[in-house]
Amino acid sequence: MMFEKSDLADEIGEKFFQDFMLDYSNGKSYVEELYIKEGLPRLIELFNVGKEQGHIDQSISNEAMLLYLQMFKEFMQRKDIAQTLLPLTEDLTKLFFYGIVGEKDR
Repeated sequence: MMFEKSDLADEIGEKFFQDFMLDYSNGKSYVEELYIKEGLPRLIELFNVGKEQGHIDQSISNEAMLLYLQMFKEFMQRKDIAQTLLPLTEDLTKLFFYGIVGEKDR
């Protein structure tokens, strides 16, 4: 599901977003623990199902995808980045899912 920048920005207050990013940037937050305990196993399952259904390129390893996510996560944890992220939410979401090439035919 893709979120439009205006939808997400309208629903997430700037103060909440800044507080969330501050907590996230401090390392072992609740979000971090939830990601490790529940998110990672579900991501791997999602990758495998996506590969089986042809939505994810089977030649890309789960390890490479997890490393990509880790790089993205570590960048987002930088304290100086929160103000930059919110206005670019739609663009970053598209880049995350489709890369610079763009969406393929469905």
